[in-house]
Amino acid sequence: MGVRNLGASSYQDRYVTGDRRVVDLLVDSGRTEKVGRINGSPTVYGVMTHDMMFARNTASLSVGYGNGLFSNAGGLGTIYNKNGTLARGLFLGGRFVVPTGATSQLSLMLENDGWDWNAGALMTFGHLSAGLYILELEEEKGIPDNKPLANFTKVALSFSYNASIPGIARGSRDRAEAAEAQLRARRLKQEITQRRIRSAELERALVKAQRSADKAAEARRAELERQLEAEREAMRQAAERLQKLQKKRRTHGSTDGGCPMNAYLP
Repeated sequence: MGVRNLGASSYQDRYVTGDRRVVDLLVDSGRTEKVGRINGSPTVYGVMTHDMMFARNTASLSVGYGNGLFSNAGGLGTIYNKNGTLARGLFLGGRFVVPTGATSQLSLMLENDGWDWNAGALMTFGHLSAGLYILELEEEKGIPDNKPLANFTKVALSFSYNASIPGIARGSRDRAEAAEAQLRARRLKQEITQRRIRSAELERALVKAQRSADKAAEARRAELERQLEAEREAMRQAAERLQKLQKKRRTHGSTDGGCPMNAYLP
């Protein structure tokens, strides 16, 4: 159920909104004293939709009924609409959706809006959409010489960005968290690299100290072994933190951009 044109405006119809009526654009003002007042405020309507699921594709059929903008022609007759109305106030439509990728899809549509038959195709890429529509299919092709708004086929293009405020906020937060995680991963990789270099230096010093047999060299060996063990333990802990961080980023759909933990261990 829904309501359109809720308010005091008597100037809205399916073509014109504002301080002019469609009758002011379609016929001479001298013949419009008692016609052209479209009673479209408020327009109340109801719609029923049936969704269908297939192996990969989806489809839906809708049918509805409404007053006002869906049924009232303001006494203009064929000036407002020549063909296309199935029954006054009745409108219906169908949609067939074909997935074209992980975040893209093609929607094919056909409808009768209560006045005319319209068809269109909408291509969606994530939050972005682009559509091509042909309106008033049942009417004549080409713009008439007197250029009225009604009773000739029209082509329309649409471009849109669709997202919810929570989705935008969540996306901004996710990007900030991803950037922070990437920075932490880079720092951990730098720490592991530095500790590998320090461990290699300690190992060389330990080999040199082991060649000496005096008491000072023995104490030096013990200190080098303690430092080397501390470096290896710190490197192991840093590699574990890096592995957890990379696993978390992969779980949230981000690439880790690095190597497995074993690549950083001696």
